[in-house]
Amino acid sequence: MRFNEQSTVSHPAPLILETMIERMEEIVPFLPNVESIETRESKKLKNGQLRIVRHWQGKADSIPSALRPFLSKEALGWIDTALWTPPEYKVEWQQSALSPGIARLYECKGENYFEPNPDDPKNSSRIRILGNLDVHPDRLPGLPTFLGRTLAPQIEKFVIGMITPNLRDLAKGLQGYLDQKAKGGRKKK
Repeated sequence: MRFNEQSTVSHPAPLILETMIERMEEIVPFLPNVESIETRESKKLKNGQLRIVRHWQGKADSIPSALRPFLSKEALGWIDTALWTPPEYKVEWQQSALSPGIARLYECKGENYFEPNPDDPKNSSRIRILGNLDVHPDRLPGLPTFLGRTLAPQIEKFVIGMITPNLRDLAKGLQGYLDQKAKGGRKKK
């Protein structure tokens, strides 16, 4: 199932892009459903692209309380493998679950753009998050394939309904982080 989220941040695109590539860990306090982000690998490629692998850890309180007893901390974490193309303000990404058992149950990938806002390109950015989530409940042991296929679209819709607010939170987190840095910068002068 495809998803698409768009937001605006009142800071220039080069600053947004640099923050996402170089200092993503610093925006964690501004992301209500994220406990931590840890860069595991960062490699500059010959073609000017960057490959960055990060471990994201979600917060348990971001999950409905009825589901919490059934989910381990590992189940709330994921690996984000990203291929950044800075001249295009673009990142292609793929998420994978930490738990191999959970990783079998879904595929999630897409591309994001942290680009100049066409309405105010020097002072603001447009963030576009485009992705695809495919859920495979038929891979659950003991669940009949026909039932898994029947449930997949409903599960995808439910999960995307939970993901979409988190996507909006990324733009809000960037806005809050960069606003605070701008205020802190003025105080030092």
